[in-house]
Amino acid sequence: MKGRILFLIAACLAGCSPRQTLTLIPSDSRDSGPEGHYRSVDVKMNPYQVKLVTVSGKKETRPANEVWGYKDAKGHRYRLYRGVIYEVLQEKQVTIYRESSFGEVWRNNYYYSLTPEGELFYLNRKNLGISFAGNACVQKLLEEMPSRSWLEVTGSGNYRLVDACEGCGK
Repeated sequence: MKGRILFLIAACLAGCSPRQTLTLIPSDSRDSGPEGHYRSVDVKMNPYQVKLVTVSGKKETRPANEVWGYKDAKGHRYRLYRGVIYEVLQEKQVTIYRESSFGEVWRNNYYYSLTPEGELFYLNRKNLGISFAGNACVQKLLEEMPSRSWLEVTGSGNYRLVDACEGCGK
């Protein structure tokens, strides 16, 4: 009997934990701050829309081009780009993103954009070389810096790649 009561209490506590609140970041007012609090954000592809559920349970839809992304209760930011949600890892001179895949093999894919609203590119030497074709300083650093070190955190708290781009004046 005691075991059953403890199980029910544990089940209630697990099921009664507060839901995480998500704050929507509209694409047209990114500088003015977030708007609206939601408990879920989901992308619907046909038609291309964002489905939202408010904290009170009300369902809403918005055109995907009106949504830049969202922020969770811990302050982590996520960007919606072409139907995929990317975690924003660092937003400086270059914005670094992560897309996590939890299939049979768990992996992280890393991307970057030159501006927070800009096009995302897969993070590799070829794409960086194209993006910074006119910047001899970044080109030289890309030749010298091993790719495995790009996402190492420096003493300034930035990724090495971000520091390199900032040091070269992007």
